[in-house]
Amino acid sequence: QEPLVLLVSGGGPTGLAFAYLCAQQLKSKVKIIVFEHRWIQIPPHATYVWNPKNRRAQVVTLQDDVTQDFGFFFTHFNETVWRGSRNIPIFEVEDRLLEAVQQPDLQEVIELRPQRMDKEVLESWKGKFDGVIGADGGRSFVREFFSIRTESEGEEWALGIPYHSEVPRHPQSLNIFLTLAQTRYLLNSSRSERGYLNIRLTQGETQQLANSTNPDRRVIEEFKNPNSELGKVIREGLKLFDIPERDVEIERIRMIPIDARYASRFVMSADSFPPRNGKQEPPKVFLIGDAAFRVHFWPGRGLNSGLKAATRLSTVITDAYNSNHNQRKELQLNLLTEHEGFMSKLRLREICGRSTPILKMMKKFAEISLTRQESEFGASELFDFCNLVKTTRNRLQSGKDWPHPPLEDALIEKALYSMSMSTIRVLNISEPWPIDKMQGPEVLATPISPNVNETPKKKANSEQSTREQGRPEQSADAIPNANFTPNSNVSRPSTSKRYNWVTDKLDK
Repeated sequence: QEPLVLLVSGGGPTGLAFAYLCAQQLKSKVKIIVFEHRWIQIPPHATYVWNPKNRRAQVVTLQDDVTQDFGFFFTHFNETVWRGSRNIPIFEVEDRLLEAVQQPDLQEVIELRPQRMDKEVLESWKGKFDGVIGADGGRSFVREFFSIRTESEGEEWALGIPYHSEVPRHPQSLNIFLTLAQTRYLLNSSRSERGYLNIRLTQGETQQLANSTNPDRRVIEEFKNPNSELGKVIREGLKLFDIPERDVEIERIRMIPIDARYASRFVMSADSFPPRNGKQEPPKVFLIGDAAFRVHFWPGRGLNSGLKAATRLSTVITDAYNSNHNQRKELQLNLLTEHEGFMSKLRLREICGRSTPILKMMKKFAEISLTRQESEFGASELFDFCNLVKTTRNRLQSGKDWPHPPLEDALIEKALYSMSMSTIRVLNISEPWPIDKMQGPEVLATPISPNVNETPKKKANSEQSTREQGRPEQSADAIPNANFTPNSNVSRPSTSKRYNWVTDKLDK
């Protein structure tokens, strides 16, 4: 049998994760070509790296249930900022995944193309591929080319302020408490040294920037202007988290669109393209990552959703190819519907369950008029917000799995007493994070290590239950292994894993 030929549009973390996992599972049975215009080649071995001009500055929060299948990439990033997660600079994720797909044992399986996929490129592959994976972001070419409709749950705008400090500033626990007590400012940082400050904009601030020909340049000008109201908003956010203005990477400040948008479908047949090499099945189209749906980045689930989708799709394609019902070894649509179901559940959980509550709060905030005179502000507003931060601290610190040392009242008061009263009022109006709505059952896609304490009888029952749900048993060789070690000191996880399914509650 000739190997499956899969085209991947977009070589960001989601596209690279899919290519890596699918190659590890199907090995010589698949040929994957990844298209990404932000790569360049460097000597002496023509290795692909990210173009320095296109590097991103964000710090992302990766959930442990997502990174468990990539733990050997990120083991040494042990900064647990929130329980069950860790903070990692996005460029580290991009670098390690790009390094992983270029390992010698994958050179015959994965081919990298430093170019953007467009209509001309895709049509040049007519009759030569079995599937195309759209992992090319919110403005997905694949989604637009195949006329997949999208719908939006709401739109907002924010500012992104990257910074890099030589020494840690606030304790990470204080950053968390200050962030969760309001929804005007959001800080994501790594060891409090490198981070990204997001600032949610009101309608008036958004219109002020949108009317300019270059919104990003306008933001930079406003930040540099000591008399600018928007510049004051930025400087107050920096002050709240004790970030010196000199540490801001000014030329990388951006205006960020927030659009919780999702595709109407996530898998389909490309009937306008002929089957490959006389096969009967036309190529299939898959959407993952932001191409499938974009979540509100405030809850920090965008990359997590992308990696979940990449993991599940690699498994779905592997299972479909190896199915006893697939004698021709083609991608049959009836064997791929699990991807549609999984993505629908993931969309409902992340957009309806997490993004929509934040969007509703933002709409309420944006519509509130901030017209009170400065003289009307009283000390009670500062007292109320300070108590709110302390209440948030008490609630989180009381948890047995809280990863930080106790935080004293004095540090909270020191951070807040230097803020202007107008800023304190805005923080009060913005309301705290809806933590309860952010929690709840997760849609799991990654392999879960079996319980080492499980008795043989329980293990047998677990395996029987897995078979009854239609999931074929997999040997250790069939699971993506941990042969790649970017650092010799990084330990490898066990390859003895089993698959976990979403909860009955979420299914209902």
